[in-house]
Amino acid sequence: MKPETWFSQTNPYELFAEPQIQSNLLQKLKNTGNILFVGERSSLNVLERYLTTSVYPNSYIWESQLEDFLESCNLSFGYEAVAIASVKDEHALFDRVSDLLISKEIQIPVLKLFSDIFVNSMTGRELLTRSDCEFTPPKLAYAIVSTPRCGTTLLCSLLESTGVAGYPKEHLQRPSQLLTLQCRLDWVRYIQMLMTHNTTPNGVFGTKIISHFLQEHQKSEYKTGSL
Repeated sequence: MKPETWFSQTNPYELFAEPQIQSNLLQKLKNTGNILFVGERSSLNVLERYLTTSVYPNSYIWESQLEDFLESCNLSFGYEAVAIASVKDEHALFDRVSDLLISKEIQIPVLKLFSDIFVNSMTGRELLTRSDCEFTPPKLAYAIVSTPRCGTTLLCSLLESTGVAGYPKEHLQRPSQLLTLQCRLDWVRYIQMLMTHNTTPNGVFGTKIISHFLQEHQKSEYKTGSL
């Protein structure tokens, strides 16, 4: 089964219920800016439920309502960014929304919830920025590839404690796997952004990869680069 046939089966309730997606994405969004979320109804319903305690009055607009919404408000004064919230295909919706805003001469950052905001949350960058910056290879990169529960957690802690061996953590896990296989997250680009921004001062990048997670990520046909 090709990834394209999975999109319509993606369940946003199950996706956003993932503990690490909640902690790495949703919890951080609660304290980040005033955002206009644009997407399909199912995704927006789940986001609105999880973000009800946000300190900012976010808005949630279906794609079909966006043009009418733009006629009634000034995005430049009310929102820090537009976030594309689509578990089906955020890339296609991003293009349509961006074209609409350009046609109306509205200047506001347009971000993809997964490819930009999630990736930023994992790399430690400001959430409401584009993650399409240039890939800067580290001076040295390494990966610890292992099976589960074989002692690599201690090894990674020891390496990180040196301050010169990168920050080896398990970056390819279930959340990135789900986003890769179900929502077309470009996992190679995700790793490239980690390699660009998560190095120790001497330019070393480290990561830990559990073998079965790597195999699942590699099933995706949506990737734009190579490692």
